[in-house]
Parts: sequence; C-alpha cells; structure tokens
Amino acid sequence: MDTAEAAQKIAFGLAVGDASSGGGWTWFDHATHEGARAAGLGARTGEIAVGKAADFLLVDVDTPEMCTSVDLTWDLVRLGNRDQVEAVFVAGQLRLWKGWPTDWDARALQRQLSRTAQAAIARAPIVRLHPTAAEHRRQVAR
Repeated sequence: MDTAEAAQKIAFGLAVGDASSGGGWTWFDHATHEGARAAGLGARTGEIAVGKAADFLLVDVDTPEMCTSVDLTWDLVRLGNRDQVEAVFVAGQLRLWKGWPTDWDARALQRQLSRTAQAAIARAPIVRLHPTAAEHRRQVAR
C-alpha cells in the first residue's frame, strides 16, 4: 500500500502539491476490496460480509509505530509491516500463524531448498567478480 501511494505521489502528486496523494482509506480500499474486484474476485472476497469468503489478516497494532496513531487506517498504509501480521485466514481457515503455515512443514522445505540451491550454485560455472560481504570485510580489516 505504501509503495502504491509513493508511486502515485511521484507520478502525479508532487506536480500538483498533493503530499498525501489521497487519504489512507484510498490505499487501504485499493489493497482490499478494490484489489479483489480488479482480480475478478469481488463477488467472492475483498470485504468481510455475509456470503463472502473470510479472507483476512490478524494484525498486531500494539506496536511503537502505532501507539500514537490518530488515524489507524493511514498509519497501517504508511507504517504497517509484515512483522505485524500475526495470522492469515483464507476462507475462514487459519493458514499462517506468525509467518508459518499451520498445515505443513515450511522449515523442512526451506532446508531442502537451501541444500538444493547450494548444490546448484557449487556446480554452476559462476565467476565471482566481487567477494562476498564477509570476505570483503575480512580483506578490508587486514
């Protein structure tokens, strides 16, 4: 949402002196029900309403960024971050809790992907032009 607002500001707002490029509700609506409508899913989701899929996020707003909020919607657009997402619900079912799937082992998949990627990188004919960050730091520290 913040990126969309920033792009709007750069493309159109600065030229006319509109520092906010719309209110927070504009960007919040576009990220929720307007996004669902644009994707052709407006009849099924995009808002909490009878007969629609209960797709929603549980967001922790008890954070330093939000504690002084006088406009929570606007502050969620500008200051909200993925680390505040406690849970993801799709069609009313809990799918992610604190960033991790509830019904399969994502950490096992990550370990497998890491091993596969490291093996592929080791086999690839890659010529490194610059040292890794750790190697560069060691070289500079000498």
